[in-house]
Amino acid sequence: MAGELFTNDGVLWCMNVLLQQIAQDDLQIVLLTDTVPFAITDVPADHTPNVLTGGAPITLTSIDWSTAVSMGTAAGVTGTLAWTFAPYAGGTTIQQYMILDASTGTKIIWGGVLPTPFAVPAGGGILNLVITWPGQLCT
Repeated sequence: MAGELFTNDGVLWCMNVLLQQIAQDDLQIVLLTDTVPFAITDVPADHTPNVLTGGAPITLTSIDWSTAVSMGTAAGVTGTLAWTFAPYAGGTTIQQYMILDASTGTKIIWGGVLPTPFAVPAGGGILNLVITWPGQLCT
């Protein structure tokens, strides 16, 4: 997925998990309605989370990922994640997402832009998304 960026907190989190300085946390994906580009110094308050019914954050645990390595490059991908939005007045578009450490929810590990913005229909709708681990950025 284009537009992915690890934040400073994300790079530090990766290093600390790899060096066993901290316990591995679950991750949480939060849908965002803003188009503010991610910066390496971002915190959750820099972005606008979705507030529509049915679009709550999803916790990702180790069983949600399929992983592989080839030629020194690691890859990880989730199965299809689905959000079912309830009917509402209309006018909200999901633009991007952020991945947080689920234990605190205060650190953005990485953020990404949806391949196609999802204009949530007024009558409700379903957003399906597959997340790819941008592991090559965890340096």
